[in-house]
This record gives sequence, structure tokens and C-alpha cells, in this order.
Amino acid sequence: MKIKPLKCFVLACMLMGVSLPCLAADDAECNSTYAEITTLRETEFSFGNSWDILYAKDGMDVFSDIVQLDPTTLVAVGAFTKDKEDKTYHPLMVKFDERLKEVWEVREETKEQRKIYRILKVKNGFTVLGDVTDSKQGNGIYLASYSDDGKPRGKIMPIYEAGGDLDSKALIPAQDGGGYIVAAQYTNMKNQEDQYGVLYKVSKTGRVIWRRSFKPGYSTVFNDIQVTQDGSYIVAGQIVTSATQSGGWLLRVDQNGAIKWQRTYPRGVSMSFQTAAQAKDGSFIVTGKVRPFDAQANGLSAVVMKTDS
Repeated sequence: MKIKPLKCFVLACMLMGVSLPCLAADDAECNSTYAEITTLRETEFSFGNSWDILYAKDGMDVFSDIVQLDPTTLVAVGAFTKDKEDKTYHPLMVKFDERLKEVWEVREETKEQRKIYRILKVKNGFTVLGDVTDSKQGNGIYLASYSDDGKPRGKIMPIYEAGGDLDSKALIPAQDGGGYIVAAQYTNMKNQEDQYGVLYKVSKTGRVIWRRSFKPGYSTVFNDIQVTQDGSYIVAGQIVTSATQSGGWLLRVDQNGAIKWQRTYPRGVSMSFQTAAQAKDGSFIVTGKVRPFDAQANGLSAVVMKTDS
């Protein structure tokens, strides 16, 4: 039996363990997804940083996100503890000028644990998404709005889930102008392995308009959500399909949170997508982290991948 040269090449590659793009039955090349996994080396700086400013007081200061308010100022948000004995995180917001000189600082004194995770520029101010702890309702997420000078606009808008904890993940404006789209992670209080990604549409007053949970496989994680060219949303995260297997996960959902398509991308031992964005040609660029099969100890590598639309 004669083997065509192309099939002979494929067979040789398979025996050597070399991965190939998908080949159709008639030997015509079909569409495929290409990815590059790169083990990053330790960074070596040959010159000084432009800015190297330590920002902290008696306790701990942690910045988690930043947004540009105008061409010359930006606001960094996060959380702080008052001193070395303080075990509670409180919201922290700092406005800087173009030279990173502080314009104003807001340290909110809270009895409950409250951390800001994301910030979104809105008209005449900004909105933040964070985590909040309530002694009766457990761990939830919250939205809060502020003016350009850091003054609160109304009360915080919390969201809790019965029987479970929530962790905030991502915040973007709703495409119909009717509030915000929030991504969060739900974890069952009684079973830590029971967890999944949740999307909320929340009005500007904090009312939950709709809620969508996605629970295929063992568990799911949402890490990022962005707007697509047609006004729908792309969600990036991770899906655990078995006790020993997980992969990067992309979902495209419409303005009501209904799935238009979803795709799983297994690479190495496990992979997780952290961010996603759509290019002008309609394709998606995703970045994330992967644990290669030959990883030593807790070794992780970076992954950058491009898909079609």
C-alpha cells in the first residue's frame, strides 16, 4: 500500500510527537487555532524606571486597577489597612497628576471588609466594583459611584448570593446604556469545589436586571469581559472539564447574556485565559497562563492566542 507524501509526513510527525494544524480528509488544510506557549525569563533592566514611587502608610496599601480621568490625571484604586494590627481592608482611591504627584486621596473608614477591584470612567466621575463582607450575608460584591473629586454618590450597591460567596472579576458599561455588566465568581459555602462564573446586568441604581450563570463541566471561572464590534460581549476565563483537566474558555454572549457560542482550548496540563480583545478584522486576541506538561514544581508559562471571529 502506497502512502501519499503528505500523509507520510503527517505520520512521521505523529511518531515524533510534533503537533500539526488540522488536516481535512481530502488532504486540504482546514481552519485551525494556533497558539504559542512561551516560558518567560526573569526581566533584566538595563536602565532605571521612569517612576519608582513607594505608596504606603502605617499599614498596607494595595492598588488593583487604574483609569485615566482626563489627558493629565488618573485614579488608582484598591484597598488599605490602617496599621499593622488592622485585619480589615478598606477602600482606597488616589488621584495622580502626570508626574504621579498626589492630587487627592480618599481612605474610606469601613467596619466591614471592603476592597475595590475594578474602576470604570463614567460621565463626571467613576464607578468601582469590589468585594464586601457582611456578617449575616457572607461575601458579596458591590458597586459604588464617585465624583471626579472622589466624593461618593449615594450608598454602595451590594449583591449577595444565598448559600455562596462572590468574588468580583470584571466591570464594563452595558452597551444599551442601561447600567453595567459585571462578571463575578460564585463559590458554594458548603462545597468549595462547587463554583462557577456569573454575569449580571446591573442598573445605575444597583438593581440586578438579569443574572446568567454558566456551569458546564466541574467548574468555570470568568476573568474578563469586553465588548465586541456588534455590541455583544466576549468573556474569557477557564473551564474545568474533569478532575485532572482544564482549559482556556471563551464565550460570546448577546446583550441579554445568552450564549452565541463557546469554545474550550486545552493546552498543557491546564490553561486559563486572563484577558480578551477583538481586533479590527473580527478575530480575538487572548492572553493567559498555562502549565506545560514538562513544568517543574509550580512552573507556569505565558500564552498568547489568536482565533477567528
